[in-house]
Amino acid sequence: MAMPPPFCSCTAAGCQACSSMEMRDRPQPAPARDGAEAASIPRANATRRPAPSPYKDIGGMDFKRLGYFLAVAEELNFGRAAARLNIAQPPLSRQIAQLEQDLGADLFDRSRSQIRLTQAGELMLERTREILALAERTEQEVRRVGEGRAGRLRIAFEGTATYGVLPKIIQAYRTAHPDVELALCTMSHAELKRALIQREIDIAVARPKLDDAELKSEIIAQEELILALPDKGEGSILRLSDLKAETFVLYPRQPRPGFCDLVLDVCRQEGFTPEDQVFTQDYQTAITLISIGTGISLVPASVAESSRAGVRFARYEGFNPGTELSLNYRRDNQMPHLFNFVALSRKIATHKRCAPCPDRTRHADALGRSDDLTI
Repeated sequence: MAMPPPFCSCTAAGCQACSSMEMRDRPQPAPARDGAEAASIPRANATRRPAPSPYKDIGGMDFKRLGYFLAVAEELNFGRAAARLNIAQPPLSRQIAQLEQDLGADLFDRSRSQIRLTQAGELMLERTREILALAERTEQEVRRVGEGRAGRLRIAFEGTATYGVLPKIIQAYRTAHPDVELALCTMSHAELKRALIQREIDIAVARPKLDDAELKSEIIAQEELILALPDKGEGSILRLSDLKAETFVLYPRQPRPGFCDLVLDVCRQEGFTPEDQVFTQDYQTAITLISIGTGISLVPASVAESSRAGVRFARYEGFNPGTELSLNYRRDNQMPHLFNFVALSRKIATHKRCAPCPDRTRHADALGRSDDLTI
């Protein structure tokens, strides 16, 4: 029977050649497969195996093989190198031969009675020493960071924390851990909490402590409140309630609540609210306004350790809840640097309320100054 032509140009209905050609061009369904065969066919969205890391084996080199090469290159004798490595000579020779094969270069000239390094071998010796030295330094540095003896610790604090016990803690920590970089900065109370929760800092030194379930706090100092007044030569102890007509310089302006709310609460406990209130953003601005006679304020007793021209620090009679300085850190922070700092702080800090603070003026140099924080 004659086969139909490969193509047909007719348009007659029922032409066998056209029908045969149409069947060939029509897409055919895939043959059915049983379950086992179908399961073995990879799907387009199936998870692919990750490609092997290009750093797993570079030219057959690893630290052990580099150590073998270094011994042979320095001894220029396989027997002495094997004795130095405390291994048999045949395995050592095989390791060096395999290294040369993997690198595609002869590292030793074996044509003479005593082997010598080729140019490739001399370069390999130089690089091997660099690699092994770098690996040793890396191991030492990583271990030191892991033990908290090197690295970085980020500490933020409120302005008044630069007086009192914190400078002593900073100085002691720097002496005990000279290779740890201390990144120090000042923040407001609310900024300290935000930065600590968002892991922008490791330790927040706050007054009062930060209240949050994610944070842990430790008190490092308790001290009373004292008056900061313009220095007019007066030295008598004042009743706080007698100062209700004075202008009170308060800080911070924002965010609230802050230290200013503690001062206002003390005034309310004494039966008054200051009629004239001047708000500033920080302690340094507040103490400057006091020095030029703008008003008075209540401040932590530790700030009197550093005299200020035009300012007199004095005790007062009346309600005095005191104030606490606290270390705050995240509960999930497992940095050894943090633990070392907290442990040292516990040794140095006093957890007892400070003794009553005597009147201190800008002329009382004998009272001493706190160590300054380098920021």
